[in-house]
Order: sequence, then C-alpha cells, then structure tokens
Amino acid sequence: KIYKMSGYNVPVTETVILSEKDVDTSSFPPTVIKPDPTRFYYAIRIFTGSEYLSGTRNDVSIELVGSTSRTGSITKQNVKFFKSTIANRKGYDDIVFECKAELGEVYVIVLGNIERRPPAGDRLDILDLSDQRSGWLVEQVEYAKLQTEEPPVTFPCYNWIGSGDSISFTANTATVNDLNGNEILKYQRQSQIEQRRKVYQWQAYPEINLPSSINDDVKDLPINEQFEAVKSYDFTRNAFSSVAQTGLNTIFGGAINGRSLSRYERLATAIATPAFTPLELYRWVSDEEFGRQMLNAVNPVVIERCSSIPANFPVTNDMVKGSLVRGVSLDDEMKAGHVYICDLTILEGLKTREGWYCPAPLCLLYVNKNNNLVPIAIQLKQTPGSDNPIFLPSDH
Repeated sequence: KIYKMSGYNVPVTETVILSEKDVDTSSFPPTVIKPDPTRFYYAIRIFTGSEYLSGTRNDVSIELVGSTSRTGSITKQNVKFFKSTIANRKGYDDIVFECKAELGEVYVIVLGNIERRPPAGDRLDILDLSDQRSGWLVEQVEYAKLQTEEPPVTFPCYNWIGSGDSISFTANTATVNDLNGNEILKYQRQSQIEQRRKVYQWQAYPEINLPSSINDDVKDLPINEQFEAVKSYDFTRNAFSSVAQTGLNTIFGGAINGRSLSRYERLATAIATPAFTPLELYRWVSDEEFGRQMLNAVNPVVIERCSSIPANFPVTNDMVKGSLVRGVSLDDEMKAGHVYICDLTILEGLKTREGWYCPAPLCLLYVNKNNNLVPIAIQLKQTPGSDNPIFLPSDH
C-alpha cells in the first residue's frame, strides 16, 4: 500500500475522553468506575518537563494510532489561560479514552499544541505571548490498555511542541527493523522526514565563497532549535544573581579584587544556587576533567590515535610508566589503541597582541581502566629543548 500524506490508512473509531468523575486516577493505569462492556478503554499519562514555562496555556490534541483503528484527533480543552489544568510544569496528566472499536496494538501517538488566543482585552492578550511562551515541553507518554494485564508502554518524546504545531512519536521499543512490513510506522517515519525536509532548507553561497547555512530565520525554526524563553530566563536569572552577589562581595570583603584562584573560588561559592553549582571549580585540577573538557571542546577531532611518538615530542616509557595503569610499556599501550595525541602545531607562529603569548602545545593522552581519557604528557612548544620541558602527572 502507498499511503497518502493526508493521514494514517486505518479507520477512525468513535472516541470520547472520559471526565474525571468517571475515572479513578489514584494510580496508573487508572480504573474506569462504570465501564461499558461493549466499549474499549485506553489511558495515557503525559509527563510535562520541569523547565521554566514547560506547560502550555493552549488546548491539546491527542491521537492514538493502532493496528486496527485510531481515535482520530481528540481535543482536550484547558479550563483557564493563566494557570493550565493541562500540562503544568513538573506535572503529568492522565487522560482516558472510551472507544467503540478496539485499537489493536498502538504504534504511534500524535500530540498537538492548538493555538488559542485569550479573549480580547484579557491580560494575557495584552502581553501578546510568543509561540515560545505557549510552547509545551513533553518528556514522555505512558500508554496502557485498560481491563487487561498488559503493562504500560513508554513513548519517549523529549521535545518542545510549539503553539500550533504537532508531533508524532513511537514507543521506546520501536526500531528501524520494525518498519519492515509495518505500514503505520513507515507512514509515521515518512511523514516525519518529509516535514523536516520542508523545515530545514540549506542555503549555499558559492558566489561569495562563504560556508553554507540554514536558509531560514532562527525565529522560523522549530522551537527545539531556538534559544527559547527557558534559556533566556535562566541566563537572565543567573546574570542578576551573579551581579547582585558580586556587588555584595565587593562591598563586604572584596571577593574579586586580584586574580588569585582562591578569590575566584570565594566569588563562585558566593553566587552558587541550587540550580547553579560551579562543580568545575573543584574538578578542573583533575586529569579526568582535563580529558572530559578536551572531548567536549569545540574541535575534539584534533585528538588522534597515536601509534608512534613524534620526534619533536620526546616522551619515553620511563617518563610515563607511572601513569600506565595496565602495567605494560608505552609501546604496548599504543599498539592496543589506548594512547592518543593532540598536536596543535597549527597555532605555531600565530600573531598575538603585545604582551600576550599563544603556545602550540602537544599533549599525549591515555585511556585508563575506567575508560577515562587523561593527559600523561604535555609540551607547550613544538621544538623540544631545555626551555621547553615535558610536563608529567608526577610533577605535582
């Protein structure tokens, strides 16, 4: 079968959402208080993210797509604008469906964030909230077929759904192999790919010899790709906190006068909050943190596997044997693929402003038994000599 992009090729069954008074939601899966024996019951629990502004003030649409039938898009209305009864931050919402026909095995869940404006003159209408502030961060959905012993199934999402947008996702057990022979999953994946092809257009600039880029305004990209209001809020809050604390510390003790590490430690400790604890302040001196930062830097591909020591980096086995925890020689560790090198010769001769210096270092790295990448030798300049020592972990 070839699916038209207008929808899933399974029939829509008559479906209603049960009211709270008809369902006992004290546990999940919930219990229908007076079930109709001629009907089929399904429940979902939608988990909203814990980030600031994770909930939505909009109405929500839900569709369950099963192997034999689907619910169609059902709208769940919010009662209030200012404080949602659906999808509150850090919360979850249980929704129970009563269907005339059995859905079969549910493969896909579709959630929509229906754009809904407050009445004219309402304070939220005056604020003119952006799509970001009406976005909805869905972490996951738990699905259960009621009146059976089948355990709930998790449908991971972990996506923002912008105002007026929808998203479809599959169960955590779905794999590429499941697409074979499953027309519902094929259609879901095909729709997803076609939608992304429309959204993410690439623009080249051959006439001016500039790198290619996304052919869109950032504000027109999906909310997941934007620097959303959540991050803006966190940045602003941390900035105000830092400025306030810095001012207090400058007045009461001069925490940042001078450049010693102890003074910066005092400052970082002063601005620490439950949401922001500067752990790197204490970790930076460890070899494990050095390796972690190298792997998470802007260009980790400068790290290469080392099969032989370069002539301009005269590291010997005796120098590093104390760091080789497997008890074999440096040559044996290189043969086993446990030794890497970062050679920043590209920085040699780089011009700097007066009074500044830019090294062109070489660093030998080692994967220890804990699978951590750690430095075992560092040389700051490319040419070896008496004025260019090789620094080792044993030096301190």
